[in-house]
Amino acid sequence: TMLMHHSLYSELPHSLAFLTSIYTHEPFFKQMTKEADNANYHLAHWEYNALDCACTYQAWEEISRELDHYKGWEFYLDHYVPLSRTVANVQRRGLLLDKQKRIEIKTTLESELITLRSDIESIVGHEFNVNSTTQMKDYVHGILKLPQQINRSTRKSSLGKTQLDTLTREFSAHKAFFKCVADIRAKRKLISTYLKPLEDPDGRVRTSYNIAGSAHKADASGGTENGRLSSSTNHYRRGGNLQNIPKVIREMFIAEPGWTFWQCDMASAESYVVAWESRDENMLEVLTNHNLYRAGAGNKVMYHEFIGNIITGLDPSEVVGEIRDLAKRVGHAWNYGMAPKKLVELVNNYMPTMPFTIHDANSCYTQINNVLRAVINWRMMKKQKLLQDRTLENCFGRKRIFFGRLDNSTFREAYAFIPQGTVGDALNKFMIQLNDDWENHEGVKVLGQVHDSIMGVCI
Repeated sequence: TMLMHHSLYSELPHSLAFLTSIYTHEPFFKQMTKEADNANYHLAHWEYNALDCACTYQAWEEISRELDHYKGWEFYLDHYVPLSRTVANVQRRGLLLDKQKRIEIKTTLESELITLRSDIESIVGHEFNVNSTTQMKDYVHGILKLPQQINRSTRKSSLGKTQLDTLTREFSAHKAFFKCVADIRAKRKLISTYLKPLEDPDGRVRTSYNIAGSAHKADASGGTENGRLSSSTNHYRRGGNLQNIPKVIREMFIAEPGWTFWQCDMASAESYVVAWESRDENMLEVLTNHNLYRAGAGNKVMYHEFIGNIITGLDPSEVVGEIRDLAKRVGHAWNYGMAPKKLVELVNNYMPTMPFTIHDANSCYTQINNVLRAVINWRMMKKQKLLQDRTLENCFGRKRIFFGRLDNSTFREAYAFIPQGTVGDALNKFMIQLNDDWENHEGVKVLGQVHDSIMGVCI
């Protein structure tokens, strides 16, 4: 029922509590879990179990009718059913963990933390907790007299990463303090998130890949609206998100003796989808006529290098490393309609050493707009479709109904849905095929998915 409901309404919760409230006339009964746990008799357990079964069946009947109405059975059976089976196999295998390496990484980070704490105490003049909201505000706004920073999401005063990046850029005299704060927070998070016991008793780390949502959350949130997998702790509350492992932590995941890690990646996948969907000949030219795409082709410019050239003025061949990573972010931001003001924030926060003004952002957008006119027209068509019936569909048959207010934020989500959903579905189909082909192969295993790539081990 979770998967069926997600295939219809990816933006809504998919827990049984929610489905029961929508598709049945049963009153809320999930509080019975506490009653069952505290009861000295078994009747509460039986009643709770019976309601779970009955409500699941009632919800299944109603969701089945909606799949009939929206002609969604084919996509559900072709995509969600085989994906759930593949994900179960991948989750069961897990990743081998080097416990000694984990100890070494943790020891190094803790040693670095001691140095950083000493540094920040020298700056502040006393013992200082960077995770204390009160101490941070007293020092930043009280002692340093720096202006309050507002979190755009909560509309409240905040000293989170984005706000600290802004203060670092505008008040460089206090750069050492803000860098210490950011470094301490980052290392503490690494230790608390990744360097605690994650493994199962057999020494392997297993995540839970969420197709529709996490079973550990009351609303079963965690699945993505665009169909990409997310990951979280497994059913035994061990493991964690294995799709965003920082580089410094990756060394503690190892292959078995005699085995080697492999990874296959989809290069510039979202950009290809945008180019093909919009039929923008200039963008297709940039993407397809380069030496990685076609044997014997000239050394043409790829999309991220093209964007990097516009942002920085560097020759495309010099758009490498951090500059290329920034260009990649800017390219996606422009594809999906990011406003120039937000672009300024993105560039300055990602590359503080490269001052970037609203004038620079408008100039960049003007240059890109003049070259990629068809992409602008494509966004306008998606916007019109959303205004008509709030529904978009990708080439695999995935539909998304947009329930939010029809403002610029929702329109940007809509522009991103087709490319991100298409890449996600393509990647999932590849993983299903690879797992089926190699399920009985003794020399190769699929072990996971990292957003736009699939990884595993082989002999």
